[in-house]
Amino acid sequence: MKLSRMVKMIFSFSLLFSLLISNYGSSTVKAAAFETAFVTTSTNSPLNVRSGAGTNYKSIGSLKSGSSVNVYSKTSTGWSEIRYKSKKAYVSTKYLSFYTGVKVTKHHYKGIKDLAYAQVSGIKNKKVEDKINQTLSNEAKASYKTYLKIKDDAKKE
Repeated sequence: MKLSRMVKMIFSFSLLFSLLISNYGSSTVKAAAFETAFVTTSTNSPLNVRSGAGTNYKSIGSLKSGSSVNVYSKTSTGWSEIRYKSKKAYVSTKYLSFYTGVKVTKHHYKGIKDLAYAQVSGIKNKKVEDKINQTLSNEAKASYKTYLKIKDDAKKE
């Protein structure tokens, strides 16, 4: 009975640690003054960038499908304010897919129900995302080693 409690306490600590780290990353993303979006034109043709919010404004350039843009505001008429070549510009919002933020998913180390740890996805910087996930995975691995040691020690008693 004591062994089970100890193991659960170690695993709970690992999960709490994982969630604290992942919540730190997600709150950092939410603090930004813009939303990230990706250009998604149906024909993969470029999206016109305009000097104002409407088709009656001059086209000042274009963005390829798949390009990432920072959206600073959206109008009620379906246009998004972006920066294009360091200047305020507009694109049609209907051709943008918005970045939804950081997602935290629960995983079980080696299929052990009580050994849960978090993994994150959706961080713009993939190197950072990989580093966070590796750290969380390493913590789960360390907890698993402790679990095996406790289990082995319990057999000896």
